[in-house]
Amino acid sequence: MVAGLVVGVLLLANAAGLLRPSAGVVMPDLGRGHVPEGSAITYDSVPPTSGSHYAAKVAPWGSYTARIEDPVVVHNLEHGGIAIAYDGIDEATVKQLDGLLTTFPRSRYGNRVKLVIHPDDRLAAGEIVLTAWARMDRLTGYDEARIRAFYEAHLDRCCESVP
Repeated sequence: MVAGLVVGVLLLANAAGLLRPSAGVVMPDLGRGHVPEGSAITYDSVPPTSGSHYAAKVAPWGSYTARIEDPVVVHNLEHGGIAIAYDGIDEATVKQLDGLLTTFPRSRYGNRVKLVIHPDDRLAAGEIVLTAWARMDRLTGYDEARIRAFYEAHLDRCCESVP
């Protein structure tokens, strides 16, 4: 009887998502105002997870070798995408992150993997930070299961249903 109760509790916890890897922490939603490119914008986190952003500038989904401006990344998040920022990781780990662009589920809008992967020297060495709209997860190393859980939990779950 006790074993049945334990199994039942585990099944309910799994159905509720409590046994899955972290899908990040909720961050304040700073709104989604569009501003002209070059406007001064202040965010409450590094990297940002919401807020005003450039009206006409979005980064193509993919991997970059230089940091993308915060207002551009925030616009990608508004489009239901996920950003992965990192600092001080080795080339093999960067290649693992880049590999996610071909293995992760595609968006229902535009049939593409909605990831923007880029370095960010404002982070701690070795840190990988996942952001979605008003969500963040900080990793101290590569953890594909945790990255996938975050991606699947937040893909296409924001404000604009666009590719």
